[in-house]
Amino acid sequence: MKKVHIFLIVFAVMIAVLGCGGRGSSGSQEVDGIMTMTANIAEITIMLAGEGKATIDWGDGTVVETGELEEFNAYTFEGAQEYRREYGSRSVRTITVTGAVTMLRCFNVGLTSLNVSANPALTYLYCADNQLTTLDVSRNVALIELSCGDNHLTALDVSQNIALTALWCHDNQLTALDVRRNVALTKLFCDGNQLTALDVSRNVALIELSCGDNQLTALDVSQNIALEYLSFVNNRITSLSASRNTALIRLYCKDNQFTTAALNDLFATLHDNETQEVKTIYINGNPGAADCNPAIAEAKDWTVEGFAGFAVDLLENDFFVTENDWEGVTCEIIRPIDEGSGVIQECFFPNATLRQAYNVVNKPFMEYLQDNLPEANAEYSHLDGLLTVTYEYKSEKHLYIAYIWDETGAGFSLEIIEEENGTKSKYTEILP
Repeated sequence: MKKVHIFLIVFAVMIAVLGCGGRGSSGSQEVDGIMTMTANIAEITIMLAGEGKATIDWGDGTVVETGELEEFNAYTFEGAQEYRREYGSRSVRTITVTGAVTMLRCFNVGLTSLNVSANPALTYLYCADNQLTTLDVSRNVALIELSCGDNHLTALDVSQNIALTALWCHDNQLTALDVRRNVALTKLFCDGNQLTALDVSRNVALIELSCGDNQLTALDVSQNIALEYLSFVNNRITSLSASRNTALIRLYCKDNQFTTAALNDLFATLHDNETQEVKTIYINGNPGAADCNPAIAEAKDWTVEGFAGFAVDLLENDFFVTENDWEGVTCEIIRPIDEGSGVIQECFFPNATLRQAYNVVNKPFMEYLQDNLPEANAEYSHLDGLLTVTYEYKSEKHLYIAYIWDETGAGFSLEIIEEENGTKSKYTEILP
């Protein structure tokens, strides 16, 4: 019934848009629209779809190209026609497209400007991965999908695009995003901006919402009962209730500010409905991840990824290897970097063999490392398969041990290398 309800919302919005004298109204004529784009390029490829003919002025003084437009299928991209121009040398070009174009794809072609305001027939616009600093879609009221991520946009007004069902505006420089009028949205991806707030209370049709890598301190999804995928990683959120999100399958809340109590409260609000896919919540990178109680979620058939209760918290100021463990040992804690892998602790054991160093660093992880160092490469699982430990001998005196507990590849690694006057050990966080 939920998906029927969502369909009715989207369908009603479409009728409202088309009923205002736009494309598809009774007795209407197809009107040629005009779109211009500018880029400093030596070649360019665009894709078009629509009805009738389209002309392309490539901006180099050559004969204008004419092509036949076809209807566009957004699921299969069937009907999209590719047009390519090689100029021979790099220069600033302004390309003009004229026709009843309903779909424009100008992805990753180096655009510095794009003007689609004189083409009200446009329903699908894919202009991601360019160098756009502005984008005006206020007159494109028929837009159904808009992809403008990976640009340099500081603002985006979609208040007139009430037919939008999918919006990708990730990896820009947006400080605000108002989607309150976009009630037909089923997909919203606004990660990698500078948003401090996001109101999705009126977006009741949302199925996928991803708003990670922003500056959000709170998020209310109580009205988004159709949500199946929710990600708000790397924000400043301290609590969340998922009590009304009874269709949820994936929940990514890693790298926020959830305490132990807040995580347990979140676990308690998760639904226990049966789903065809495995229900998974990702919690690593939160202050309470080490001490929370994943059993609360697991009792409802949720898989909890990133539970750090079986690992030593190496982000504290205390060393997990001390001078008492080995005479003359020297250690240094290095904070993990934001992206990629980060070294947490490096130690040097003077006059120690690989096996002796392993015996020392094994102490805090006795339950998860083998008591006796294996003679060959080995792998085993612990905690009902939640944790996988892999031993890899890169050489006779170089051992790499990986602890992986997240299906995305998150975990820790321990590398021990025997040298001429001692042995080094390096403990590293593995980020997905």
